[in-house]
Amino acid sequence: MPTVEVRHAHSLSPEETKQKVEHWTKKIERKYGLSSKWASERRLDVSGKGVKAQIHLEDKLLAVRIELPLLMALVKPALEKMIHDILKKEFV
Repeated sequence: MPTVEVRHAHSLSPEETKQKVEHWTKKIERKYGLSSKWASERRLDVSGKGVKAQIHLEDKLLAVRIELPLLMALVKPALEKMIHDILKKEFV
């Protein structure tokens, strides 16, 4: 199963980080028909259409892990770039 893993350092407070993660997750849910649920105070699980993802909120660091279905292996590089671009722009 192809996996995307992205780690991104930032300078936001835990509250700001969680708020921005929720904002972007809602956009992604609407656009791609996914659903999300907080598994813990620092981990958001996202799933749907064969995709499983976890977003870990660490102190000054976001860790994103996405497991893709085999048929989506070709979109892995584009997905990694999109995630990097969003994180660089929104989580500084």
